[in-house]
Amino acid sequence: LKLKLYLILEKRASSIVDNAVKFSYVKADGESGFPGEVWFEVLYSLSSEKNELTIEFKAITDKPTPISLTNH
Repeated sequence: LKLKLYLILEKRASSIVDNAVKFSYVKADGESGFPGEVWFEVLYSLSSEKNELTIEFKAITDKPTPISLTNH
């Protein structure tokens, strides 16, 4: 999983604007032993007024599956 994450960060920025970048990834059904295809997005944005970093997570799945999104 770590290798996949690094590849995503290096090559798969979905969109980049002046103050934000969005990364996305689709996990196949059964990947890592969990059911359901899952579409992940994370948006990192920096406010120009207060220099605050905001991180927004989104996940959509087609089957019930555990999801716990965080940053480290």
